[in-house]
Parts: sequence; C-alpha cells; structure tokens
Amino acid sequence: MAFSIDRNGNREYPGAVLPVLGLSETRLTFTATIGDPKIASQVLHIRNLEPIGLTGELTWVATTDIPWLIIDKQVGQTPDMLTLSVDIGQLEPAPSTHTGSLVVSSSTPGVVYAERVVPIVLEVKPG
Repeated sequence: MAFSIDRNGNREYPGAVLPVLGLSETRLTFTATIGDPKIASQVLHIRNLEPIGLTGELTWVATTDIPWLIIDKQVGQTPDMLTLSVDIGQLEPAPSTHTGSLVVSSSTPGVVYAERVVPIVLEVKPG
C-alpha cells in the first residue's frame, strides 16, 4: 500500500482506514489512607478510535506487573471497559508511593498503537 509522510513525520495512507486501539486514560492514580480499607475503583474504557466504524471490533488483552492492582477481566473486545481496584493489604501500613504499569494490547491485524502502556500510581497517605 502506498503512503506519504506528512510534515510531522507521520505516515499517511490515502484512502486507508486503520483500526486504532484507544484508552480513556493515559495515567491512573489511586489514593489510599492508612487504616481506611475503602479505595475507589477506577474505570478504563477501551475502544477502536477509527472514526468511520469500518474496521469493527478489536480484541484486547490486559496485563500488569503490579501485585496490588486488581483487574476485573484480562481479555475482551472493543468497545469495552476495565474496572481497576487496589488491594492495599499486601503493602506495609506506612506513607508511601507505589508505581507500576498496566499494558493493554491488541492482536488484531493492522492496529495502530497496538500496545498502550498506562502508568499506575498508588499514594498511601497517613491516617
């Protein structure tokens, strides 16, 4: 397929419509207070950002390197959403900041941004 390069260095495919893996958030921060077991869950929407709707659903997989992050499901198809929550029972009860990443990737052929990395931060504050 022929393409051209625009003035920003991006490839342009005239007449081509490509699926794009999109997430509603680029970073998530959770805040916990020592002694309070309730931490609000957060939702991450996963969708195909292709504007015309010709490329259909994308399959996706979510993985993480964070032992304290709970993901309600690890596979699905767009449009979809993940509910993320935190288990602070694994952490020491002291003020601290913990970080890690959530990776959402699509194996659907031709997907633009087929892997998205979302930094996750957990701030544990004194009670």
